[in-house]
Amino acid sequence: MSKKQKYISVLLVIFLTVLLYIPTAQGKEKVEGKTFFTLANIWYEHPDKIFSTNYNKGTVIPAGAKVTVKGLKDDEIRFVDEKGRLLQLSL
Repeated sequence: MSKKQKYISVLLVIFLTVLLYIPTAQGKEKVEGKTFFTLANIWYEHPDKIFSTNYNKGTVIPAGAKVTVKGLKDDEIRFVDEKGRLLQLSL
């Protein structure tokens, strides 16, 4: 790989990293504290560690349930369901 190709590769990685960060930072402000409705059933066994695999096992939050987002991180979403339970979805 030539120096020019390495330089372009490094710039491309930096550019893509910045593009991925910007929507996350802006999206957090637009989502936290807002109420949404689930599009699918969310199954879980432990409310503090809901896996994105969503196996049909344990307790279910039905599709169409109202949830309020309490916090976002890079790999998790914390939200409250209609019954007031604090839940955490790990991505």
